[in-house]
Amino acid sequence: MEIYKPLEIDILRQLAKGRRTVSELTEIIYGVDRYNAEYYRYYMKVSRAIKALQRRGYVVSRIFGRDKPFRLTPYAAGKIIDIELLGKSLIAPLDALVYVATAILGITSIGMAGEGFLDTPLAIVLYTTFIFLSGYSLRLLWVTIKRVS
Repeated sequence: MEIYKPLEIDILRQLAKGRRTVSELTEIIYGVDRYNAEYYRYYMKVSRAIKALQRRGYVVSRIFGRDKPFRLTPYAAGKIIDIELLGKSLIAPLDALVYVATAILGITSIGMAGEGFLDTPLAIVLYTTFIFLSGYSLRLLWVTIKRVS
């Protein structure tokens, strides 16, 4: 995990328990409330640490609204428990096989294209399989994108 500061680790621990705003994190981590003279200094430390974690993809919040509670990303959750993306690689070996097979069938179909393309049973089977695998590949791609967002 690429966390270098104890404050960032404390923030991630608190966010692992649930969503928190910068104000809440400041009060929890430093034990100061908004009426303390040192509050603004601690608030800015937490705010800078949150922005650093955001740049690395560990935390995220809403774009609009007054109170913006931060939460951990699935990527951060996987890193925290020392399992990258919950123990799975980004693309499973079977998914990679489906992508490669789709590409090969697509190239073969393009190569066979021409007049009378679908006159032979082999061409019909190849093209139908390509169409089916194209749809399945798009579904796998969608699941992969949802897993990391």
